[in-house]
Amino acid sequence: MIEMLQADDLKELPGLRHGFFCRTGGVSKGIYESLNCGLSSADDQTDVAENRQRVALHIGAAPERLLSCYQIHSPDVVTVTTPWAPADRPRADALVTREKGIALGILTADCVPVLFADTKAGVIGGAHAGWRGAIGGVLENTLKAMEALGANRKTMRTALGACIWQNSYEVGPEFPAPFLAEGAEQKKFFK
Repeated sequence: MIEMLQADDLKELPGLRHGFFCRTGGVSKGIYESLNCGLSSADDQTDVAENRQRVALHIGAAPERLLSCYQIHSPDVVTVTTPWAPADRPRADALVTREKGIALGILTADCVPVLFADTKAGVIGGAHAGWRGAIGGVLENTLKAMEALGANRKTMRTALGACIWQNSYEVGPEFPAPFLAEGAEQKKFFK
């Protein structure tokens, strides 16, 4: 059975379906035994396609309209106007759309999945916020791309999905430098 978590701030919005999917309910085997939806993984692509179909149907979307990008830990955002084939997915870390019936998929392990919705404007977005993309501006760029489609920050809702937490993430001594260059207040994120 598929396990899906929902954000309270988004699930009350009319006409919006969303979910943060867990590992259960998929057909992948071996080291990928789960609901693996990663098109770039070495998993059997027939299994990945079945898993993606299960996710799409679970949220009421047509499987061919569940779109994801080839994530590269960047600040890059793609505005979706029409579906694409999995092999043609763009290289980016966020997607936005105002097209009805398109489902946006963001894949994460330890990075942060961030969902955005302005149901008044009919604009949604999803971002993969790894540390490189986050410090590079992927979240700010997602907001700007949504505004270009008519969204308004005052009527927008945002939800963060599950991700790794500070006590489980060890980094080398060189890692804090780009964050601390942003300001001394960033020091609280390191211990």
